Amino acid sequence: MSLLQRVSSEHADRRTGRSAAARAGTRGGQVERRGPNRPKFVQSWHKTITPQASEAEAPQAQQLDHIDIWLAHPDSLLRAHSSLRVLTPEDWTTFDRIGDSSTRHCAVASRILLRLGLSRAAGHQIAPGAWRFKTVAHGKPAVADNLPDLKFSVSHTDRLAAVAISPHLAVGIDVEGVGKWSVDGWMGAMIAPWSDLDTSGARVWISAGAGGYKYAAQGTLFRGLYETGEMLAGYGFEGNTYSINVLAGLNAINDMVTPFDPDNKVQGTQGGLKVRMDAYTTPTSTTMTYGEAEYSTAFSTFYLSQKFGFDITNSSADSENKIYVGPMASFLGDLRFTQWRVGAHISNLKLGKLDVDLAAGYADDSVVGTGAFSTVELSSKF
Repeated sequence: MSLLQRVSSEHADRRTGRSAAARAGTRGGQVERRGPNRPKFVQSWHKTITPQASEAEAPQAQQLDHIDIWLAHPDSLLRAHSSLRVLTPEDWTTFDRIGDSSTRHCAVASRILLRLGLSRAAGHQIAPGAWRFKTVAHGKPAVADNLPDLKFSVSHTDRLAAVAISPHLAVGIDVEGVGKWSVDGWMGAMIAPWSDLDTSGARVWISAGAGGYKYAAQGTLFRGLYETGEMLAGYGFEGNTYSINVLAGLNAINDMVTPFDPDNKVQGTQGGLKVRMDAYTTPTSTTMTYGEAEYSTAFSTFYLSQKFGFDITNSSADSENKIYVGPMASFLGDLRFTQWRVGAHISNLKLGKLDVDLAAGYADDSVVGTGAFSTVELSSKF
């Protein structure tokens, strides 16, 4: 069931000490639905604003005026067939002029929310599909003549539709996405204490990393910083066409979020046990595979990745100058989020003594939604 959240701001009646919302309070919890996907209006909170002295002579109707703010995710509005039926041919003509599919999707949802909100503000005396609109100064839309002169404002992002409605007050609303930004980096060393990395034997892995990110929740923008470190030991298996490392050890993660987010389980410092496995293979003279899998009990952090590559240089079988290109995918997360990625990579580029691996593609995050990602890895043998 979709959920529409309202924030209501009322002007108090000085004579009675009661607000317009107080007299209509029994209506705020009404459920309006005829099907499982029909939007449900739920009042979440309201704030009373006392008129200033200069407003004392204002008409009583204005002293009792209020602003309703309705919020909904676009997908929740479009899920119900009854919602689409409130739209008019004029609405669809407007939508057809919007070239970008994502913007059009949000515009459709916002118009549905506006029509539902206007009918509710008019006491359901006018059906949602009966509202008509006109354009006034500066291209601003308004309710057409011969209909209740309700004031409204509409705004949306790809994840939120917002409508503000008032019987008399001029209103304006704007919602803005907070972005989908995160960055991190790490350094690590794989050590063969009693042999070299081309010979099977004991392995020690030491690494440290840090990063930052941001996300929005409950109307607040949160910023996070984290540091992580680990020391693992295990065994490396080396052959002509494979290199496999199996490791286990200790890991610590410190994650700080500002301001404090009571719903985020990944805050503070935790230590834990960690296991890791990576495998590099060359099944044929022109192909490669590389996979990583790791899990830490600290915040239940995990990372899985796999890529396949095809040599584009046509080098000889024993050449070290092969450059591999191909698809890749990964899945990662912890107690706060999960994210999967699909994209492409270029591996084994040479920059002096460094090997350079590049990857980029599409990401879907459970907290911030969809976006793009890119990675750069530098490695060298000593």
